[in-house]
Amino acid sequence: MMRPVYLVDYTMFDAPEQLKVDFYATQMAAWNWKCVSKEKHEFVSKIFLASGISTTRTAVPACIQPTLTTEPKTDLNSAQAECKMVYGQVISEVLRKTGLQATDIDILITNTSIYCPTPSIASLVINMFKMREDVQAYHMGGMGCAFGVVGLNLVRDMLTAHPGKICLFVSSEVVTSA
Repeated sequence: MMRPVYLVDYTMFDAPEQLKVDFYATQMAAWNWKCVSKEKHEFVSKIFLASGISTTRTAVPACIQPTLTTEPKTDLNSAQAECKMVYGQVISEVLRKTGLQATDIDILITNTSIYCPTPSIASLVINMFKMREDVQAYHMGGMGCAFGVVGLNLVRDMLTAHPGKICLFVSSEVVTSA
């Protein structure tokens, strides 16, 4: 019989107000970008509106937000800055809520679909939070949005194989590099 595995806590990224876009203002500002054609503009607008994403509360990194930049910046430095902002906030918050220290983490699992740097996001997190050298770290990249659910199974399997250990699982999407 499989031992139970428990979720102790979770948190979600809460973007700063200046990154929450007004779709219609952003749509108008996008016309100033040299890379925007009528076809691209119509396609993105159609997909956005059909997706069910909020037209007033969606967060977009400043480097790819038409109201905050003159041209999109999709370089690795911009993607890493977004990654650090998101992972920094959510990990700090979950550690605060649980009363754990970064050095208490035994297993770290991270994932994104689009942004898959080398060294991995797991390595970035270990260094950012000064985790122990012996933390088991796994980054699952390029697996799409569904990995959040698949990742929970991986967490369960890892904790079943390593009873008494603490696992931190962070699932995200870094959209800058799209």
